[in-house]
Amino acid sequence: MLLVVDKLWVSIFSLMLCFGFIYPVGSMVLFFRLAKRHGLLWYFYVLIMGLTVTEYILVEPYSIIIPNMIVMTALCLVFGCGIGSCFTDKGIVKAEREQRRLKRLGEDKPYQSIIDSGSNGKKKK
Repeated sequence: MLLVVDKLWVSIFSLMLCFGFIYPVGSMVLFFRLAKRHGLLWYFYVLIMGLTVTEYILVEPYSIIIPNMIVMTALCLVFGCGIGSCFTDKGIVKAEREQRRLKRLGEDKPYQSIIDSGSNGKKKK
């Protein structure tokens, strides 16, 4: 989107449309849905802001738009994740985290006794 607005369609209308409407609304919806689904994750903030600042460092020719994108991304991140975490079902998020933890430890399968499993297959007459 940055390349299209800055190189192909150079007009104030395309700049306002893309970075005044499409980018903030899209990122706010994305952050809202992620926070609603997974809860409020502190490392998500660090990751997104790190990626945005890295983009600022690596993409130098677009110096007019990028500083505004950092501020806009930070605002959309804070408000989108904040509003999304208000709508999070805490019980479901805790249950999913517990299930992932048990699966990682290998304890997600129900316990089956070795003694009982062997005697069920061989019955004496």
